[in-house]
Amino acid sequence: MSYVQTLASKLTLTSDLSPIDRDRNYKGRFKQVFSTLSSHALQSLLINLMGALFWLPLFVLFLYIVPNVVEKGILAEYAFTGSLGIGYGATDQSVINEAIQRIYGARILYSAAYIIPCVMFASIGMAGVYNCMRNMLWEVECKTLKHFFLGIKRHWYKFLIVFTVLGAIATGFTVALLEVRMAYAMGQAANAGWWVLLIFMGILGLVAAMYSMILVPMLVTYRYDTKWYKNFAICLKNAGIILCISPLQIMLVTIFVAAPMALNFIPKAPLWIAAILMIYGIVFYALINIAYSQFYSDNYIYYLYNRGQEEAKKQQMKEVRAQQKQQKAQQQKQNRPSYKKRKK
Repeated sequence: MSYVQTLASKLTLTSDLSPIDRDRNYKGRFKQVFSTLSSHALQSLLINLMGALFWLPLFVLFLYIVPNVVEKGILAEYAFTGSLGIGYGATDQSVINEAIQRIYGARILYSAAYIIPCVMFASIGMAGVYNCMRNMLWEVECKTLKHFFLGIKRHWYKFLIVFTVLGAIATGFTVALLEVRMAYAMGQAANAGWWVLLIFMGILGLVAAMYSMILVPMLVTYRYDTKWYKNFAICLKNAGIILCISPLQIMLVTIFVAAPMALNFIPKAPLWIAAILMIYGIVFYALINIAYSQFYSDNYIYYLYNRGQEEAKKQQMKEVRAQQKQQKAQQQKQNRPSYKKRKK
């Protein structure tokens, strides 16, 4: 038995919640995403706007309040002179370093205190978004308000757990990155401990993003058990097994999908990212996520489940035939005349 077969044999198998006649051999998952988005353009826009409302606190805090209120308030306390605005060449370096330290200190403080709560709040809206986009991708009924809030009602606690973990990882990475950048802004070498934390959180963040690429859609597409924590545990296990089966492919797709986030390091780019997310970005990401996860579900979980069902039916038919044959043999034996009757 190969490595893939060994891992696949450990999957918990069941049919997903989609219609039985759903096309599971769809050619081109990205084509499926764009087809779904184009055929439900207005509805997708409305769902995206509702989901974006839950991300609004994060955007407002870090794109407006921190840079325009907190940081400008700190700079207003200093009387910088010089052609570069922050006082290079005219203001004492210790004063400049103090200002840099206070600005980065504020960024670190707000990041450590607010990223996790903001992401936790956003996760509630994402439960509604994923529930709606799942229905659209499966081409079943999707009433915007009804299914959005139905998704929140049914899945908010599962999304809350996953997004809290992702928010904690994002917080650790952001704090470490800001500490390194503060040291370089002050013309100093960053502490080795912050570099180690930055690299560790970066790797951990990539693994978590890859894991969630498969796990999050499973939370709205499968019901393994009536008890939510057992269902959640099985989804965790199945997502982990699938990640171990195709780690390289999942990593490449995750990096491709997350690539726009790298634009955050370009000045003014976060504003453009926020604008895109407000229009179609959230539902587009959700559709890609669900379609990609369904690719693995259809080719592993459903395939093995369906094959198991067919083998079980064949085995059942064999047992029925064997039982019928045995009954027929017994009936023939009973109807056969005995030796004494034949002798007379």
